[in-house]
Amino acid sequence: MRGFVPLAVLGSLSTACFSPDPLVTSGTTDTDAGTFGSTSNADVTASDSLSTQSATVDSASNTSPTSVTTTGETDPTVDPDSSTGAAELGPRIIMSVPMDGDANAPLSGYFLLYFDRVVSTNDAVGHILVSQNGSAPQPISPMPCPPDADPTCIAGVFPAAFLMPDTNQLPGGTTHTITVEADFPDPDGMVNTLDQVVEFTTFDYDPDFFDDSDAVVQEFGGIAYDEGSQSLFITGVPSNFGDPCVVRRIPIPGGVAGAASTAASPTSSYLCYGIDAIEGALFVSGSYSSNVFRYTNLANMDLQPSQTIIASPTLTPPLDNLDEVWSVARGGGATFFSHGEFFGGTEDTSILALSDANAWSEFESGENLWDNASGVVIEGAAFDGIDHLMVGANDTVYKFRIADGNIISQFDLNLGYDADLHVDSQGRLWVGTGSGLHVYDAADDSYTELASRPGLDTTRFAIREDGDTVHVYYARFRDVGLIGHLSIDF
Repeated sequence: MRGFVPLAVLGSLSTACFSPDPLVTSGTTDTDAGTFGSTSNADVTASDSLSTQSATVDSASNTSPTSVTTTGETDPTVDPDSSTGAAELGPRIIMSVPMDGDANAPLSGYFLLYFDRVVSTNDAVGHILVSQNGSAPQPISPMPCPPDADPTCIAGVFPAAFLMPDTNQLPGGTTHTITVEADFPDPDGMVNTLDQVVEFTTFDYDPDFFDDSDAVVQEFGGIAYDEGSQSLFITGVPSNFGDPCVVRRIPIPGGVAGAASTAASPTSSYLCYGIDAIEGALFVSGSYSSNVFRYTNLANMDLQPSQTIIASPTLTPPLDNLDEVWSVARGGGATFFSHGEFFGGTEDTSILALSDANAWSEFESGENLWDNASGVVIEGAAFDGIDHLMVGANDTVYKFRIADGNIISQFDLNLGYDADLHVDSQGRLWVGTGSGLHVYDAADDSYTELASRPGLDTTRFAIREDGDTVHVYYARFRDVGLIGHLSIDF
């Protein structure tokens, strides 16, 4: 249909689409049911499609869903927005994705409307209109809702003119209005006297916070924020594939980006697929040189003089090298390294530990957990004063207690081999994937989802805390040095 995104936009989501019950008797239920709770629990698997782009609302937003009360003394046939109390006999919206009033709605180029009865897409033609930022309303082509064509649901795709051409997503920080006209009939010909309106605003973000693509032209490996120097550090390849990687510094005092400069050039390492700023030091993973490059005095413009190299663990083969090192963490008086055969190898992806007393050990082999998973990422975190190591591997996040190596909890979700994770000072676990950013409460092991920004590739990201606001700087793994920014208030 000319002017509209093809049905494939919806079809690709069909296997993960939720299908809630036709009637909702409460305004709040779990987000994995497709309704309007502000949180979702740990047993919800976050997938790369619709379930990660559901109507999750930040706990701070406190917005209300579109719903019909079906209990108590309120007549469900009376329009709750009507001051006259006139009976409304036609189809009534009981829920929507995105939800009505959502101030941080996902960027998906489609919407779902659930009604209190069976409705027909044919009857809806010409009666469902959309607008963006107050533009003139225009009709959409009603479609069945994936995956099972729920007869109480109608799906729609926003016009192509509403979408960003490079992503087929809605732009951030824009208001969208869906109007269901009063004369939209049910199969019995019953109509309403008033239009119904669903309005939401997509979450705000800046995809072009800093463009360093002239210096990092490919193989973006990672991004880290150092509070002491108030700088972002990124790594990637400056010119041709096979050239040594570089470490670039981007000062951001007060969140304002200054001029970028090359801070270091790790020795003979052409791919650096990880960078971690920890306790005033910078660790750069030379993934195919079997080295980790450590830099200190991060406020200095030139970090090269401070470079030390961590390599050759004093362990028996195959643990006697840091081949394909990917991620570094600190905790419990030790530095941890995730390494191993990530791409089709047979060697387990293990986590090695180097104590502050310079003793090497294998902290976790990964056997019967993730075995030789691709791209294992690690992060040190203290919960209730006890040091833990968070490990992201395959589709699971594990919380290890460092003192004894025991797994305290684990949380299943779809990470992908190129995911990234961080833990902030409040015990919130931040997980970035190719399909979005998600924040969970990891302190009490419930892994309740606190916030979600679906639709953004955040496979490499860093966080900067500023009171109740957390700033996120992100980029696409193995791409150019183009950094985006968003913030979330708690």
